[in-house]
Amino acid sequence: TPLYRLPVAIDIYTSTGVERKQIVITQAKESFEFKVAEKPMLVNFDAEKMLLCTKTDNHTDEEFAYMFRHAPRVMDRYEALLRLTRDSKMSPLAADICREGLNDSFWGIRSSALRNCRSIASTVKPKMMEMGKSDPKPSVRNDALDVLAISFPKDKEVLPLMESLVHDSSYKVMQTSISYIIDNDPVKGLNMAKQLEQQDNDNIRGIL
Repeated sequence: TPLYRLPVAIDIYTSTGVERKQIVITQAKESFEFKVAEKPMLVNFDAEKMLLCTKTDNHTDEEFAYMFRHAPRVMDRYEALLRLTRDSKMSPLAADICREGLNDSFWGIRSSALRNCRSIASTVKPKMMEMGKSDPKPSVRNDALDVLAISFPKDKEVLPLMESLVHDSSYKVMQTSISYIIDNDPVKGLNMAKQLEQQDNDNIRGIL
């Protein structure tokens, strides 16, 4: 009797489509081989993202990019994005995936892309400003403003955006905006902050 049985799905992507292989892991160390007609563009182990484990994927950047663009699950995109953007200086392919992540349908991917795009901030500044102003998820708006504040201190385009968001529905967005304004124009920033001192939020009161 094996110590454990781990059913795992493996998706193999080729030019003809996706073929799923079902395996069961029963040993501490096992190898599996499958016949395919051509070199796969991606072999996606644990395609259902069911395992609780530490996983090492030895994919190339091209394979991770393919996973981000073609694998169906949010965790596929999340894993691919993190691996491609792990270096402070991104490759052109990684930068492209990071830009695509800013438009993802899932807010968590958008936030992750924002937090990992500082090295290419100058190329996505208009997009980040748009997200800071109008993304439907408050945490994404705040992530966008955080990156803008770090990447573009005392910026004449970013300052008006921050001023327009002082009365945002999110307290975190309000705090980030006021902090940026104070750094650029202390008198104006403190005057704005004082107008909000009645807000029931320790973060806002803390910057007065």
